[in-house]
Amino acid sequence: MNAGLDLCMKGEIVGPVKIEIGGQTFTEKVYVAPIEDSMLLGLDFMRKHGIKIDIPRSTISIRDKEVLMSEEVVSDSLRVA
Repeated sequence: MNAGLDLCMKGEIVGPVKIEIGGQTFTEKVYVAPIEDSMLLGLDFMRKHGIKIDIPRSTISIRDKEVLMSEEVVSDSLRVA
């Protein structure tokens, strides 16, 4: 898989898995790669679900609900709280 700027990254597609964001659940296949970040939402996922990012306010809007971007560990999984 390309990781931007013609770089390659090894990983695998798993799922479908449930992704919970702001109390809303999405079932998707996800690409799991050996990266240091806890989780990244791909542009394809954000476009598909109409997610809008407001960097100065640290929020995302999804299905007309505004969600504050912060990490929270819940039972060995990450959720956007």
